[in-house]
Amino acid sequence: INDKKEIIIFQVRPITVSALDDFNKDKIKECILSFKRKFKELSKRKNHLAGDRTFFADMPDWNPAEIIGDRPNFLDFYLYDYIITGDIWHEARTCQGYYDVNPSKLVIQFGDKPYIDVRSSFNSFTPAKISQDLREKLISFYLNKLENNPEFQDKVEFEIAFTCFDFNFDEQSKELLEFGFNSEEVHNLKESLIELTNNLVLNAEENINNDIEKLKLMEKTREDINREIDLENDSTNSLLKKVKFLLDDCRKNGTVQFSRLARLAFIGKIILNSLVRRGVIDNELFSKFMNSVSTVASEIMQDYKKMCSKEISKDQFIKKYYHLRPGTYDITSSRYDSNPDLFEEINFDILNEDEEIFYISKSKLKEIDPYLKNEGLKFNSYELFKFAKKAIETREKAKFEFSKNLSDAIELIIVTGEKMGFTKYELSQLSTDDLFCFNDENSQAITKVWKEKIVLGNIEKELFNKVELPPILFSEKDF
Repeated sequence: INDKKEIIIFQVRPITVSALDDFNKDKIKECILSFKRKFKELSKRKNHLAGDRTFFADMPDWNPAEIIGDRPNFLDFYLYDYIITGDIWHEARTCQGYYDVNPSKLVIQFGDKPYIDVRSSFNSFTPAKISQDLREKLISFYLNKLENNPEFQDKVEFEIAFTCFDFNFDEQSKELLEFGFNSEEVHNLKESLIELTNNLVLNAEENINNDIEKLKLMEKTREDINREIDLENDSTNSLLKKVKFLLDDCRKNGTVQFSRLARLAFIGKIILNSLVRRGVIDNELFSKFMNSVSTVASEIMQDYKKMCSKEISKDQFIKKYYHLRPGTYDITSSRYDSNPDLFEEINFDILNEDEEIFYISKSKLKEIDPYLKNEGLKFNSYELFKFAKKAIETREKAKFEFSKNLSDAIELIIVTGEKMGFTKYELSQLSTDDLFCFNDENSQAITKVWKEKIVLGNIEKELFNKVELPPILFSEKDF
């Protein structure tokens, strides 16, 4: 800060150039060549997917760069894969009316860097009812547009893919005509999107309530399994079986529900955003609506404020939020109940602000209704705002609830590992397969195999850290 009270910010980075001996150069060269071979193999035509090629990017779908990080530990990646990005992500979309991409993993690693398989993602966003020929043309269009606009990789649902009907369709579909689509294909796509959107919004209340019931079932099962755990006397196998049970129940009654709710929340925001773009509602009204939505984050801040003012105790706060950790999937990251000082120094200035109250007049709602009716949407404006609010709020609640199972499973892995002599960092080098493939093995056998895996993991990690990869891989030349 200078004498004029101006703030000058400097960004400082370590220099990444380092001297490498000939042996390491050969190892790194072979590593890069192996990545190129993997890219080439994964890019081949797949019978169950549209598209003659694929790209890999770190943010377009389920955002691994944000959720598990640019260079996650091995266990972070495998936990994320096990409960969401392996198959749960597409199971959820398929039951909502999107194209079934099974079998397709969403996240692929090159070294220790996670990437979205863009072709799989784009296929999963297409309505199931469109023809395969139309799907082929769509995927070709999507890939081409991303290639020409790589800055869209973190906003593909707003700038590239047609994932539901919105009020910008007619304007955006002009690009399809320029790309070679005929008017009948554009019409068929629009009708499919309208049908899909109607089905999701009109059935949302029942489907959301069913998903909430599943979350309650997961909570009860988790409490039952935690009561059964005897950390002193349970065998290694018994503890690891309980880890798997917690994660499997998380998949069955937590993350598939969260995935569906996340899709509904996205659709609500996409439709409302398109009304802003069309000038039907203004940014101020949209912002007030979004700020009025009650989320887990806002609830945490309010409870933190109550704790600071002694309305609730620190123990009460921790009991409610015990499972949260800075890295949701990171076994090396301590959660609140084992490190309550994590939130001691937080200064939530926003807590002193008044809560946003959202109000929209009946006349404004009536003004919006004709836009919905004219496009063949079978819900009115009141139902749209109600749908968006409930979808966003329950999405946040679902994430909060399923992460309890994940968090308890991670803590159980830590305790089991400590009994066997492993540190958190060493455990972070394992995969879920390493944790779950020893149903009939004793503790000594598991320890031996884990030690070998950890040594190999550390060697790989050291090698991968010497390879820098870009945010998007369009071709083998990008390695």
